[in-house]
Amino acid sequence: MLTWGTLFLLLGAATAAGGASVVAMSGDVQTFLNGIPIPGDGTNAFTEPGSADMAAWRQAVAALLADQYQTAANLADPLGYDLVEFSDTGRANTYYILRERTNAGGQPLRGLGTYVYNPRACRLLSFHAPHPLVDTNTRAEAIALLVGLIGALMP
Repeated sequence: MLTWGTLFLLLGAATAAGGASVVAMSGDVQTFLNGIPIPGDGTNAFTEPGSADMAAWRQAVAALLADQYQTAANLADPLGYDLVEFSDTGRANTYYILRERTNAGGQPLRGLGTYVYNPRACRLLSFHAPHPLVDTNTRAEAIALLVGLIGALMP
């Protein structure tokens, strides 16, 4: 089951070639990640992905981890995700974030989470925040660990 606790990465507009865009953003990555909306308890916002969506998701993440960012963006686009290339100006690092698109009310479309990849990680570490709203500080702690320990993934 993928949730925001399975915290990791995306946002794209169509390009002239018909593919998804990798969206460039910059600022403080901790502030950015802490500001991504999470469905609240009891909202029934989570929609379980089917086997075809899971297979497509695996391909998108594999492309991301292989540094094939445009391919990852193209594969994640039909799943309702955008790929954000986020330049963390205070830490001089770039993260790739698969961010779920939101509905008109500003809530994630299916409640499947945000995924962050650090291609310059010095350690192969993965940080998860399985209950970011219910377990106090879980989201902030996972983000701080990803950034502070220079980890590779935050699903």
